[in-house]
Amino acid sequence: MIMHSILRFFIHIAEAKVTIPKIDPAIGFTGFISNLYDTALAVVGACVFVMFLWGGIQWMVSGVSDKKAAAKEIMKRAVIGAIILVSAVLILRVINPDLVKNQFDFQGAGGAGAPAGQNP
Repeated sequence: MIMHSILRFFIHIAEAKVTIPKIDPAIGFTGFISNLYDTALAVVGACVFVMFLWGGIQWMVSGVSDKKAAAKEIMKRAVIGAIILVSAVLILRVINPDLVKNQFDFQGAGGAGAPAGQNP
């Protein structure tokens, strides 16, 4: 069950369409924050996947129990990283769901809110 959830999480990350974050006048500051958030999630998720895969390969090919223990430790740390990543997203969803949906409205920051210099 847990492995199935983790696998679905990695599949979701692999299917994500991520752009390199940059400040483009067409998307503004809010679009930059959105792109930065998506990119960070994708990079961290890919790192977790690679580390888990690397630990699994080391565990399969090692014959010595010391190396198997080290490989299991790598895999355990990758799972902890995945838990931290999922926890961060869940905490953001609890605090404000718009933070995860990337629908920001920064007043006066050049985004979709009021123009810079004006107070609403």
